[in-house]
Amino acid sequence: MAEQRANNQQQLWIGSAGNGLFVWDISQKQPRQIQHFQSDRNNPNSIGSNYVNAILVDTISSQPAIWVGTGNGLSRMELSNFSQNNWQHFRADGDSGSLPHPTVLTIFQSPDGTIWVGSYGGLSKFLPESGTFRNYRHRLNDPQSISNNYVYAIHAAENDGQQSLWVGTSNGLNRFDPKTGMFKTVDERHGLPNGVICGILADDAANLWVSTQKGLSQLNPETLEIRNFSLEDGLQSNIFSPGVFAKTAAGEMLLGGINGLNRFDPQHIDNDELTFPVVIVNVSINQQPIGQLRLQEIRSNRVLEMAYEDHSLQLDVAVPDYRLPQKNQVRYRLNEQENGWQIADANRQISFPLLPPGEYVLQLNAANPAGKWHPKIQELRITVAPPYWQTTWFYGLAFVLISLIAGLFHHWRVRQKVRQAEVIAAVREAERYHVREQTARDYHD
Repeated sequence: MAEQRANNQQQLWIGSAGNGLFVWDISQKQPRQIQHFQSDRNNPNSIGSNYVNAILVDTISSQPAIWVGTGNGLSRMELSNFSQNNWQHFRADGDSGSLPHPTVLTIFQSPDGTIWVGSYGGLSKFLPESGTFRNYRHRLNDPQSISNNYVYAIHAAENDGQQSLWVGTSNGLNRFDPKTGMFKTVDERHGLPNGVICGILADDAANLWVSTQKGLSQLNPETLEIRNFSLEDGLQSNIFSPGVFAKTAAGEMLLGGINGLNRFDPQHIDNDELTFPVVIVNVSINQQPIGQLRLQEIRSNRVLEMAYEDHSLQLDVAVPDYRLPQKNQVRYRLNEQENGWQIADANRQISFPLLPPGEYVLQLNAANPAGKWHPKIQELRITVAPPYWQTTWFYGLAFVLISLIAGLFHHWRVRQKVRQAEVIAAVREAERYHVREQTARDYHD
């Protein structure tokens, strides 16, 4: 069973992997009627494929219809005459207005009635006026495009005036703004346990529940705070299955994986408010640990001074929360860098292979197993000394030396000019003397 939905007529739509689509009229008493739709090569109006991956019952549009995502595109049929087995098909024909890939993985209808389709070719918006699609695909080296073309889940953002969507791919969760066509990715760098997004649901408090292939995450869409759940918390497995997720009318979450199904009420999930600060366990400079005395000074003063030849820095940190230590998180950022917080690896190591000379502020923050961050952000001030030829005293000494040399050179030039003037004056005086002497001899003669 790929997916099922119940519409207002109390009909249960059941998709299979290879045997088409079943419609079960659960409002009827025994015997219950089941209608079966299968693909028929000799009937172009039959359902597009017997492999059904997604089902959407559209009751918002003026013409209510059933949308079925298959291994051979989309099939649509109006609910008013579904018994006639007359399907309309939308396939991947290779042109810009068709589906980008024949395998449809998920179908979603936003509150304004827009039909959105996820496939192995990206995200597609159905344009009912033309019966075509506007496609959004991953573009290399474009961080504002969708992060991956494998789209497994789509969900509308709650309380969002921009009518944006959350799009789950095989390489991250994307927040999509339909007005600008831009995507913003949330992935392991932000705290998700894995980039393969299998399902997206929203609870009554507007928090997102995101199933992945490495656990389940609760995400606050406003702050992007993430709380992760794993096998230790009671999951059937850390590996969930793409497309296997649903929310009941009572608000319970249903999420399926390789070892069964998890069912829970988000309102009954405890919020763990106990948090701890980050502890610096060790500091290594140029791959060499510093001594305990210096480490204690750094912990006390929150200042680390490095020489110019100290090229690399590594900090080993820990969170003194021993309830589920493997689920503690540490995030850090240097000088409130533009790319925001970085999540430390599982070894709780923070490395900077090459810090240029300058002054830095390293901010540290820890989260408990529930994903709650400590309210106080710790800071470590780091100073990397410049080489001597870039220091103020060197500049001052160089200025004094240059000034002294310039002064001596000027004095030498002045002395040279004075000597030249004296020589010229002496030559002229000798010439005048010679003229007077010659004149005197001529007079006596």
